Amino acid sequence: MQIIFLSRLYNPHIGGVETHVAKLSQALRKKGHTITVITSQHDPGLPLYETISNVKIVRIPHHLLDSKFKLWCWMLEHIGLFKTADLIHAHDVFWWFLPLKFLILKPIFTTFHGWEGRFPPTHRAILWRKLAELLSCGHICVGEFITHWYHTKASVIIYGATDQKPLGPNKGQGILVLGRLDPDNDLDIIIGALKTIQKHRRNLKITFVGDGPLAAKAGKVGTVHGFQSDISKYLEHNNLVITSSYLSMLDAMATGRRVFSVYSNPLKKDYLRLHPASNRFTAHSDPDSLAQALNLYLRDPSPDSVKITSAKRWASKQTWSHLADTYLKLWHLKMDT
Repeated sequence: MQIIFLSRLYNPHIGGVETHVAKLSQALRKKGHTITVITSQHDPGLPLYETISNVKIVRIPHHLLDSKFKLWCWMLEHIGLFKTADLIHAHDVFWWFLPLKFLILKPIFTTFHGWEGRFPPTHRAILWRKLAELLSCGHICVGEFITHWYHTKASVIIYGATDQKPLGPNKGQGILVLGRLDPDNDLDIIIGALKTIQKHRRNLKITFVGDGPLAAKAGKVGTVHGFQSDISKYLEHNNLVITSSYLSMLDAMATGRRVFSVYSNPLKKDYLRLHPASNRFTAHSDPDSLAQALNLYLRDPSPDSVKITSAKRWASKQTWSHLADTYLKLWHLKMDT
């Protein structure tokens, strides 16, 4: 099939949705499908047309991104791209396709990723998702929490995938923090807990892989490496991982690392509580409880061995090939009816 993905950001930009679309595209390529990704030229220096790993990339020019009207005009001017496709699948940005929805009779699908970082979700955010749900042939929710907080009736619920392999235990002790370094990821809870631990463990190595407005604050308690396209070496050298991102949690669990997560509002609590592997990691809402849990593990990790093994076994089954099959099953089911 000729498949078009719509994604606000894509390679070389690093992020959860970008990784999801890129890895999914590669898995679908291996199954014989042709993929085109339409995305934004987030950096004016990026080419408008490019092919990376046999995936065609078409970027909407940077100067058109400040206006819905300009972006929609670009979509109309490039209607020929969509006429050659067998289906279109939007990752959050269904609204990009609105001008073409009733001009070309192509099946359109949507994946809803995450949330907008505002609690509670705005009425506007909920309405846009309901519109996408109404006009899509089928839709995928990344996490059951979306059905609760956005009142979306999911065709399929997924939690991402991983290509990380099991790693042996690291002999040293260290803490790896994965994710964007901003208030939305509850960095204040994490940093507060780490400061408490450092009072008694001054030589404890703490590594942050991510970037954001709280990078300088994180740098006072550990080493900040910025966003990395490959986190394998960081997982290799740390047995304990703090993250609340589905993809990062999967990566950490697949390698056999102990996962701790944090939340600061009911939506994020559901994000973690409703996860199918919620009994294989722990979630905390304040620095003291997180610090206590981390200290217990650092003192003696053996009581958590069963939980770690179970998480690794579950995560190993969540492959990108399996996720590609999930997408294909939905497309064929809806297109054949």
